[in-house]
Amino acid sequence: MTPREGSRLWSREEIRTAMRQTADANFNTVYFLAWSRGWPLWQSRLFQKEFGFATDPAAGKRDILAEAVEEAHAVGLHIEAWMEYGFVGWWSGNEIDSLPLGPIFRKRPEWLARDSKGSAEYVSGHVGTFYWMAHSQPSVQTFLADLHAEVAAEYDIDGIELDRIRYPKHDCGYDSVTTAMYAAAHGGARPPMDPSNTAWMRWRADRIVEFHRLAYQRIKKANPRVVVSNAPGHYTTGDEYGSYEEYLQDWRQWLKDGSVELVQIQMYGRPAEFRKFVRAALAPLPESLRVRTTSGLVVKPGGVAMGAKEVVELVKIARQHTTAGHSFWYYNDLRDGGLFDVLKREVYQRPASVPLKRRDRSETREVRRGVRHRSFSLEGPYTLDILEIDLREEGVTIETFRADSLRRTTDQVRRRSAESSKVIGAVNADFFSFKTHWPVGSQSSRGEVVVALPSKRSHFGMTSDRRPVMDPMNFAGAVSTSRGRLFSVRAVNDLLDSSGSVLYNARWGKSTRSISGAWEAVLAPIDQPLANGTARFRVWSVQSNGNASISGNDWVWSSVAGPAGQVGVGDTVSVSLGLWSGSKTLVEVVGAGGRILRNGRTVEMDEHRREGIGMQFTTDLHPRTFVGMNQDSTVLYLGTVDGRQSTSIGMNFREMARFLRSIGVWNAVNLDGGGSTTMVVEGKIVNSPSDRTGERAVANTIMVVEEE
Repeated sequence: MTPREGSRLWSREEIRTAMRQTADANFNTVYFLAWSRGWPLWQSRLFQKEFGFATDPAAGKRDILAEAVEEAHAVGLHIEAWMEYGFVGWWSGNEIDSLPLGPIFRKRPEWLARDSKGSAEYVSGHVGTFYWMAHSQPSVQTFLADLHAEVAAEYDIDGIELDRIRYPKHDCGYDSVTTAMYAAAHGGARPPMDPSNTAWMRWRADRIVEFHRLAYQRIKKANPRVVVSNAPGHYTTGDEYGSYEEYLQDWRQWLKDGSVELVQIQMYGRPAEFRKFVRAALAPLPESLRVRTTSGLVVKPGGVAMGAKEVVELVKIARQHTTAGHSFWYYNDLRDGGLFDVLKREVYQRPASVPLKRRDRSETREVRRGVRHRSFSLEGPYTLDILEIDLREEGVTIETFRADSLRRTTDQVRRRSAESSKVIGAVNADFFSFKTHWPVGSQSSRGEVVVALPSKRSHFGMTSDRRPVMDPMNFAGAVSTSRGRLFSVRAVNDLLDSSGSVLYNARWGKSTRSISGAWEAVLAPIDQPLANGTARFRVWSVQSNGNASISGNDWVWSSVAGPAGQVGVGDTVSVSLGLWSGSKTLVEVVGAGGRILRNGRTVEMDEHRREGIGMQFTTDLHPRTFVGMNQDSTVLYLGTVDGRQSTSIGMNFREMARFLRSIGVWNAVNLDGGGSTTMVVEGKIVNSPSDRTGERAVANTIMVVEEE
């Protein structure tokens, strides 16, 4: 499927119509053009970084591939990103005056593939001239492999179809870098000037074999669940190996290596020709490899349209051979020829299964109106549990909870339920210190500030109007005295140091545990102190030897020296505590540990580093807990993925991002994982915690609570 009509890209509605028509005709797979004559048809961060463009300028701010994935999956189609143009870096028909050879060759002219005469121009086979990237250059191979891997990592794609992983013709490979590589491997001898020299052909073909291995490895590392396929050609009827002999494309070796899982062999011809092509193509392959091939058919061989009878005959011939199936080039030709209805009536009465399709399973049950528990068992293997909460439904609230110390999630659920509120579900939340038993980030629970401190990390929060927020959280505290002085507060319930003052309440413990000599005032509340509010306190006592006692509802204001002499017993002070993110003040807040998705995109490592999150933590497979929301912030997702078990190996950040996008999540943050990962639904643990001793005690939780 090529989303173009001439130079114009299809609209979203045209993509939707094409997917619906394809699915209605009982096709099961679409190969959707994504890499087109030197332009990505997705919003590519890699291409932007390297060459200054995120996508084809004709697409503007649209992400064509993302639209296609959504529309294909909406009608149940398996979709692969068709990287049609492979090593082709530019086409003369693109006609951009400021870029005569395109953005790639403007920056990297040494990447141009050249023939024995030094020319970089290769006839396209249709109209215009192609300019190819030099196939053997390591920097070219790395760039192209990473471009494929970016699609696998960033999109909920079912597969990647490589194409034009070949030379344009024999006479290619004479760029300066390739000739130097050849000379280094042959005692200084330059490549033969005869492009048909057998050894020179084999050497260049082996570089393509090496590239395919590299691309496969990068794609699978980025997303082990995608199918890696390729569309080589075969247009001979005997023992010839045309793809190798004409284009140095050794696709049989790719199959033997396991660097491709499925090949769609292009065998464009009318029935009589195709019958000979397919026999010759499959003859050298053992049965184990034949079943990993499909027959590539075309409606207009040589540009001349076939009739419906011949097209149906192609399908019947393809089915006589032991292959994984067959595929048609192109959607437009089937549409324009009125062939969808014919194929459905004659040979596609019902959909066939997709080759190598993931065997994923899921179950959904409604816990209460607006709350669903979804369980997933995915190839990987991965097992996940998701609580999906519709925030538009009345009757439930999202809360954070903190007990008096580390407590198991089930214990925290019981304690909250004992307060005459029914807890529908809960997950463990913030990271914590095994030494202090305190969470790493800030927390506010039902408006009460549990802990607040400076932090670069993302937090999860809820506004008073039930809107979720997932961003770094800001805290500002202040104490104003009746004597007209204003003092800033660095933190609530954190160890006192030489930077500013700290407020403590009974959640911290029986005393402040502050340093000897600290100035401290015990404050008795007149008003209830809440996040984003101001409360009055009466100064009950003042001391200067630190470690003041905390009892009942009292607070303690602790400082190294700041307020000394400015506050006395009996004074009234006002305490202001602000928790906010951007322009949004927050009622519920809990710390997190790294952003998974930001506006539908996987977060890059630079952002993790700003939060103090290391690369290994994001790339290793672990049990994980996470919280996400949909694009319009009306649905909240609390989730766990099990790990360190034979039934579920855990996920890294990229795998979580792919999965979450697939179920509609737009923004998401990572919570504490590993042995802490726990989900409780209606009082019972529904996931499989990884610690041998079972459920781990944690610092705090996020809960779904039924309103009284």
